[in-house]
Amino acid sequence: MEEIKSKKKNVSGKLSEAFNSPDIYKNDLIRLQADRALNDIIPVIFHKLKNKLTPVLGFAQIIQMKSKDPSISEKAMRIESNAEKLTMLIDKLSYKYTLTPLKKEQIYFDEILKYFHENFENLEKTDVRIHINSEGNPKPINMLKGQILLLLRELIVNALLSLEEKNSKKKEIEIIQIYNEKDFILKIRDNGIGISGEDLKMVPEPFFSKFPERDGIGFLLIDKVLENHRGKYELRADPKEFFEIEISIPLIKSEQETEN
Repeated sequence: MEEIKSKKKNVSGKLSEAFNSPDIYKNDLIRLQADRALNDIIPVIFHKLKNKLTPVLGFAQIIQMKSKDPSISEKAMRIESNAEKLTMLIDKLSYKYTLTPLKKEQIYFDEILKYFHENFENLEKTDVRIHINSEGNPKPINMLKGQILLLLRELIVNALLSLEEKNSKKKEIEIIQIYNEKDFILKIRDNGIGISGEDLKMVPEPFFSKFPERDGIGFLLIDKVLENHRGKYELRADPKEFFEIEISIPLIKSEQETEN
């Protein structure tokens, strides 16, 4: 087991800022792969925005039918017209973000963790302990390195935000790699503020976040990265105790990936 322990206590500045400082996307290909994941979720965001416009159109139409005031009816007509134009624009933008696939590489997950070495060293100056464990014989994973880096960064930053909210000296993040015959399993668990069962169901929803610092698209990214790697995830949590995500990615290439 590798353990990175804190050396100094009560250092000012947020934990997430300490983790974010080094640039892990210096390599052009890695940045391209990470940016592609961001591009991939744009159509999803457009779709969600379009759905939010539907009730606006409905209300505008109802106001036109019900109102006897010509000025109000005219304003409702403008709202309806603008909403329709915006819906059409969203459709066009969504279509333009259709991109060609990127080629995956066979990479060991330990290589991904090395990119965060400097980030972990920065956390040594805070109250956080990082525990890194591995079970089974490590095997290479067919991956887009930039996207897996993005996924891991999102998950660790979320864990750090949860730890910041908890008034406790014992702040821990555990990263567990598990290898079996068919799958690579990654578990990330923090002992932060946790989350209720009701809110846990909302975590995958676009724009949902318990932290004001976050925009609520993190799990959209995670979903898209895992979709690109034929992976899946499960969430577990207990209020005020812990939050855990378990990710599973097949180690065996699909026929399409083998051909590429």
